[in-house]
Amino acid sequence: MDEMIITGHGMNLNRQLEAEEQMRSDLYAVLSRLFFLPPDADILRSLAESEPLGEDSQSSALPEAWRRLRAAANVTIRKEEAINVEYEALFGGADKAQVMLFGSYYTNDSMPDKLLRQLHHDLTKLGIGVSSEAIEADSEAEDHIAALTEAMRRLIYDNEPPHVRHERQKKFFCRYLRPWYENLVSAINTAPAANFYKSVAGLMQAFFDLEKTMLKVDDL
Repeated sequence: MDEMIITGHGMNLNRQLEAEEQMRSDLYAVLSRLFFLPPDADILRSLAESEPLGEDSQSSALPEAWRRLRAAANVTIRKEEAINVEYEALFGGADKAQVMLFGSYYTNDSMPDKLLRQLHHDLTKLGIGVSSEAIEADSEAEDHIAALTEAMRRLIYDNEPPHVRHERQKKFFCRYLRPWYENLVSAINTAPAANFYKSVAGLMQAFFDLEKTMLKVDDL
């Protein structure tokens, strides 16, 4: 992930992760990178040649979604210009984008500015920040799906005791991703320009559905 979006202030990303944590971290990293910029040939090749997810990943939907992304990447390797065109058509600008990647666009919060201020506060409190370059480029950069998924990845590396780490992840996911990710998936799946990114949306749907179970969000 390009550090233009997310910077960590004193956050240690060297903690040894358990296998399940590593899988979650990797999936958040993939989603963050694919939503931040269109993938180049190296990233597509890496995805296409990656290992399948085991069926013991607690969800049959997730291994299948990963298989579909790998297959889509394999096809798209030979169409690098096409993926750039697709990304630009889908997400290229507020005035022409078919799909918006900002949470406040989809939530029913009557005070989106308050939500963004709360997000900035929470990221700062957790030692996570969006760089000044990104903020200058887009005043809502912190609300971007790429920034939020990168923040979740960094929260997995938190050095706090496991129960504290779990609660931080759960609260962040429930507040900033759960309310709108299904709307984003739907928007991508119905966008005229969507091709490769339908497989990305499918991965997000399967993974985040599993996250709701793993993080026990209904117990919040």
